[in-house]
Amino acid sequence: MDLRDICCMVSPSATGVRPATMESAGTLLMEYHLLGRAERACRHANGSDQNRPREGSTRRPRPTTAPDHQREKHQTGEARYPPPSAMPKMKTHSGAKKRFKLTSKDKGRGRHAYSSHILEKKSPKRKRAHARPAEISAHDRTRVKRMLGVSK
Repeated sequence: MDLRDICCMVSPSATGVRPATMESAGTLLMEYHLLGRAERACRHANGSDQNRPREGSTRRPRPTTAPDHQREKHQTGEARYPPPSAMPKMKTHSGAKKRFKLTSKDKGRGRHAYSSHILEKKSPKRKRAHARPAEISAHDRTRVKRMLGVSK
């Protein structure tokens, strides 16, 4: 016997009815499971409205078409997004903007290396010098400027 044969025998309102052929709790569960599957197969075979909520449910059915304001937008031919520009925007490197600053004459300034740990062996004069910002070398300056979004 197929599920479609069972669904023709079972009406949707019969899901709450207790089957007469039940012998134990296990068979009761199995029959309820088969009734649910049969009911779903019958609804699918009949092509009934699948968006319809179940009985006793407070859920609203899904709309079958788009809302009016969305439908009008697509019918008039308006684009959803603006057209892409010719060149993408330059973005500042977030790590570089926290670590480097440019002086008024476009020289880069940043922290000294070797100034954060193993300080016992370094002299106070050397530690004071490392505390002040250091000028970035000319070789690194072009990379830092590009990361900061400034022209070469």
